[in-house]
Amino acid sequence: MEAAHRGPGPVLRLTVERHDGQWRVVGETRVDEMTVPGSQELPDPGPARRVTGLWFEVVDADDHVLYRQILHEPPPGPELHHRDGRLSRMTAASDAYGTDLRVPLVDKGAKVRLLYVPSTVDVQGRDAGEKAPTSVLEHDLVQEKKPVRGKKRGQ
Repeated sequence: MEAAHRGPGPVLRLTVERHDGQWRVVGETRVDEMTVPGSQELPDPGPARRVTGLWFEVVDADDHVLYRQILHEPPPGPELHHRDGRLSRMTAASDAYGTDLRVPLVDKGAKVRLLYVPSTVDVQGRDAGEKAPTSVLEHDLVQEKKPVRGKKRGQ
């Protein structure tokens, strides 16, 4: 991964939703200046396992990761709080889920991709090809060219 993104800068706020196993962008807002968390590395899951969870990456035209943010995995179903203090989880009747991605518009960023591998998937004993996460959503980044702050045009 290239140098981590730091400090305030332009951000694209993408609202994404999942319905019936399909992810899609349902909203897009450009924010001129916002500070986002630093880029993150994926954890090492150990041998014979793969990384699970939900995260997004900003990649360049050659598919090199420029920025990555790990997100909270969608809950498997609503929690039930029982009178005796127990907690249980219902099986979700729907897989509907939505979240906002705050995507830094970094130099050379060509697209954002959302990756999701549910932690409930059996990942033991699979070959290397099956361990690689796949994108559930890809969105092209169109960046407006603005003059650099502190410099006059033509300098």
